[in-house]
Amino acid sequence: MSTLRDTSLGRFVLVLISTLFSLSLAEGVVRVLAPQPLTVPWADEVNGVLAPRPNVRGREYVPHTYDVTISFNSQRFRGPREYRPQPGPGVTRIVTLGDSVTFGNGANDDQTYPSQLEKILQEQSTENGSHVSYEVINAGIGGTGTAEQALWYENWVKQFHPHVVVLNVFCNDVDGDLTSGLFYIDSMGRVLPRARDEIRTAGQNFRPVQKLIGNLPGYSFLAEHSQLANLFRITIGGVIDRKRKTALVRGSMPPAPNGHVERFHEQGLPMLAGEVRWLKAQCDAGRRYMLPRLRGQMRFRRSHLQSWPVFGR
Repeated sequence: MSTLRDTSLGRFVLVLISTLFSLSLAEGVVRVLAPQPLTVPWADEVNGVLAPRPNVRGREYVPHTYDVTISFNSQRFRGPREYRPQPGPGVTRIVTLGDSVTFGNGANDDQTYPSQLEKILQEQSTENGSHVSYEVINAGIGGTGTAEQALWYENWVKQFHPHVVVLNVFCNDVDGDLTSGLFYIDSMGRVLPRARDEIRTAGQNFRPVQKLIGNLPGYSFLAEHSQLANLFRITIGGVIDRKRKTALVRGSMPPAPNGHVERFHEQGLPMLAGEVRWLKAQCDAGRRYMLPRLRGQMRFRRSHLQSWPVFGR
């Protein structure tokens, strides 16, 4: 009996050592041949739309590029600062919506442009002897387009009652929004968001898998330290995201014109303009809404420019 136990234990140790050696070798191969970014798990959903998890702090690393610490407060916004549901007396609250540039990929919490904007506005207010105080909430989410950002505002951000909403738009939002399936163009040419139940249903088949993976022991540690684990994580996440988008997009768009340029102008830009108009409508009349800039090389036809809403005052 003792010999049998010793044999079984020896086999177990041998298998364990072989497994650890194989994983270490695979980790080294990935780091050399296919370096992967490392990011603390922060992704969550609100009404089926991507949103940050509350109370997250950890590492964001891109090989040979940057290694920073990111955090989200209990209200799902970038940075540790907490905000009242309503701005205090004499406080002008600004919310910034956008992708990785707004979120601040590669920057620590106090280095992001919304954080720097708040400092600049506050310094100018003090220098001018003004009694106005400024809060700039970083509601940016990396990897999103205008469609996700508009619904993120409607689902969550607007409950914090900003006076000013700043939306940053990048040229790849056009293609991304066409494939997201979150908005659609109806038979009358109107751009409308899908019903919340429809959006939630599109991803419900994948949530158990995502939950299972996220609850694995040591998952967060591996996400911040193992490039091999992140290779699998990114691959699986990409497959799930494509399937969810396919479920939403199917049958929602008119036949695509031939050629990418034609689709960009005839479907993409009208879709993007419609999403921005819809977002503008969600802001109360007393709030200002600005579109400060279109980042990237975007060529607009006159008809598209005329269809865009007028922002600010």
